[in-house]
Amino acid sequence: MKNHRSVVLMMLVLMSVGVALSQAPLPPTNLTLQPGMHGGVMLRWDSSANALGYKVFKAVDTSNFFRVAVVLRPGYFDWAIFPNQTYHYYVKASNLSGDSSPSDTVSYTLGPPPP
Repeated sequence: MKNHRSVVLMMLVLMSVGVALSQAPLPPTNLTLQPGMHGGVMLRWDSSANALGYKVFKAVDTSNFFRVAVVLRPGYFDWAIFPNQTYHYYVKASNLSGDSSPSDTVSYTLGPPPP
């Protein structure tokens, strides 16, 4: 009887994991930016349940967004930024069932270099 309960419990766990991964994850929340010490910008966000990874998107000034990275953890450092341009970012969480809708968009403008 004890083995039967273990088998039933294991089946319930596996079914719940299957249900969780059969849906795209919720979008990441609390996307923030921090300037890097020597240029660049650090993006951080709260992880999404059931996400296996994250796709980071970027736009420069008024251009269209494009994907710049696929990462496994909730953070990304972007070195490819230049003074006097505004950068916009959003993140999507991903799993085997697809991508979440986008996170909120955040923007960052790197000022001119020191004289």
